[in-house]
Amino acid sequence: FCQEGGTLKAPDRAVYLRHFNVNVVGTVATTAAFLPLLRKTVAAAAAAANCGAVVRVVNIGGGLGCIGKVFLKPSECPYQNVAYGMSKAAMHHFSKMFSVDEPDIVSVAIHPGWIATDMGGPNAPVTLDERIPQLVKLIGTLTKADSGKLMDHEKEIEP
Repeated sequence: FCQEGGTLKAPDRAVYLRHFNVNVVGTVATTAAFLPLLRKTVAAAAAAANCGAVVRVVNIGGGLGCIGKVFLKPSECPYQNVAYGMSKAAMHHFSKMFSVDEPDIVSVAIHPGWIATDMGGPNAPVTLDERIPQLVKLIGTLTKADSGKLMDHEKEIEP
């Protein structure tokens, strides 16, 4: 979710709260709602001695939420929505903390890249139809070694 008005110079409290409600609170609440089923799946896989079963929680990250890649000049990224970036950074933190609290469940945040969507606009280099198969394939390769990480659509680790 991303909405105009999440700037530093003219912050709109409602816009900031909406970003955090959707991108952070929504992610936490949804994960919590599914947690009993996730744990049940982990237990069933262990009982069946199915060492190949991997239970995963994948959150959609965002490049603007990568603190190590914060754009310093508007020319580097004309889309300067501070509220969106802050909410994605908080969601990335949640993914990491979930991986610590639930070590038997792989938890990652994946930044899918710039995609032609309502938010990404028509100038993005790829469409959803092009990117989704790549993401599905990537998700299928995730192991416990990946848990807690933020990565891009090519499995490159983000700062």
